[in-house]
Amino acid sequence: TIQNNAWFMVTAVQENDNLLHLWVYLWKPSMFGYFLPIITWKKWITPQWTAIFLWFLSTIQLTLPLMTSVRWPERSKTLPFPTKNADDYRVNDLGELEKMGRAFVPESYYYDFRTSWTKLVEGALEVWGFPAIRCTYRESVANLALASGLRYTGSMSLSYPRQRINEIIEFKEGYTVHT
Repeated sequence: TIQNNAWFMVTAVQENDNLLHLWVYLWKPSMFGYFLPIITWKKWITPQWTAIFLWFLSTIQLTLPLMTSVRWPERSKTLPFPTKNADDYRVNDLGELEKMGRAFVPESYYYDFRTSWTKLVEGALEVWGFPAIRCTYRESVANLALASGLRYTGSMSLSYPRQRINEIIEFKEGYTVHT
């Protein structure tokens, strides 16, 4: 889709002069044509500038999830899993993992990291109230999957389909096969 957006933008810029009379013909009788002069469609809101704006919007839709989901390359002071070696932990009589008498539940552990968005907020945007949110690998995969158009990936696959299935049942969407 990124290549299609770039191709659309380049084609619209190249064909702007050829399509301008059709563009004006399309917008002149529209609702916007009643209160905007014709020069608007010939000089300012042209196919060329519309395509460039849409391409820019599409690029932001890629850049923002990348900035908020991809790990910032830095040396980590903590290990991905909170143990240095196997001697730190032992298995008790109940089969649970513990360290110095305290139980450790691996499911409750998460490893969050800084992203380029976090660094930007910490460096400049924190004064305006932007939160510096760290990201986990699970959130990163889900955000990038949603940004690329994949709806059924990872943690999102548990909540979205259930709601969608309820909507299909409630609104009687789909089709029926009579045999």
